[in-house]
Amino acid sequence: MAEQSSAKIYAISAALCVMLAWNYWLPTYLYPSSAQRYGSGFPDFTRYFYLAGHQLITHGKWTPFIYPPASLPFYAFFALFNIELAGWLWMINYLIVFIATVVVLAFTLGGVRRTYFVSLAGVLFFTSYPLLIMMNLGQVDLLVASLSILSLAVQRLKHENASAIILSCATLLKGPPFLLLVYFVFYRRNLRYLLRFVLASLGIVAASLLIVPLQYYVYYFGTIAPHVASVVKEDTMNQSLLSYTSSNVLTLVVAILGALIFSIFALGISSKKLGGTGADSLRDDGMFLLNVLVLLLLSPRTWPGTYVWIILPVALFLSNLLLGRVRILYLIGVCFDAFLLNANLSQFFLQFSNYDILPLAISGNLMLAAILVLTLLRPSVARTRDVMAHAQK
Repeated sequence: MAEQSSAKIYAISAALCVMLAWNYWLPTYLYPSSAQRYGSGFPDFTRYFYLAGHQLITHGKWTPFIYPPASLPFYAFFALFNIELAGWLWMINYLIVFIATVVVLAFTLGGVRRTYFVSLAGVLFFTSYPLLIMMNLGQVDLLVASLSILSLAVQRLKHENASAIILSCATLLKGPPFLLLVYFVFYRRNLRYLLRFVLASLGIVAASLLIVPLQYYVYYFGTIAPHVASVVKEDTMNQSLLSYTSSNVLTLVVAILGALIFSIFALGISSKKLGGTGADSLRDDGMFLLNVLVLLLLSPRTWPGTYVWIILPVALFLSNLLLGRVRILYLIGVCFDAFLLNANLSQFFLQFSNYDILPLAISGNLMLAAILVLTLLRPSVARTRDVMAHAQK
């Protein structure tokens, strides 16, 4: 057992060293910095969120906003300050929410696993190239992801109402988190959670109508939401699998196919073989991570910075693997895929035709998803024989 623990430590240490080299040393010699490539100084925050909040406060001409109108009062708070101060408050805000999520999630764990989780979360955070891109741009993904994962932590602390409210807040900031209902409702077979989520969302929308004009909602649901949900965004930086399988003619067809595949996924994990009751923490952590991976893989728009989503779910799953006796090759496979998801996106490797951004995230997503599906169907793939024999007794 001591030899196996040492092997785990060596494998994790080697993987972390490679991640550090890839993300912070090689980029200096290979290609321009993320700030040069994607921009810096919170341009997305200024162009979208701050502007939308300012227009709401000043009752100015409204520029079409692709995010749910219920989020406008939140962005209006930042518009109360000058743009420089608002940018820093924005960054501090989502970093605080991220740290709070780590703390609350750590309370759901015990003993040495808590140490594993916090350590892995810190390493993945500081070696995350998607995070660097997101912070340069001032995008909202880390905040949305942190709230979504906070809903998981709160649910595991047996606060179902609070969990549903937090998930609805994340969804009303940016739509995709509602797809995590696959885990909370289908996998856990908990229709009451769906009811709580719907009621919380309706309550927040109703409260927002005190500030947000009704015509914003009419325009959003009548024009913007159908377009965003149904049309795949073809772009060299789009890290969605759909973006690589679409064309100018087939974008709508591919989007419909993606929705169909996701529906099959949702129904599949609600089966008796895959449905969870909370008795197997490794299965639960793996299923939540798989839900996040499928969400990113089949979304019409998944930018490089969007992969900040994987930081905490991967740390949670890996901390569970390290707690028990797991096959070394399996652990190396998961670490390698996590490295691809967290790594720098270089145009020098694994090019897709005329795309000049490395689809490492897509490659890592597909491989890790395959590993998780195999593990959920056959737990013996991950665990050593002695652990499986003990579980069968």
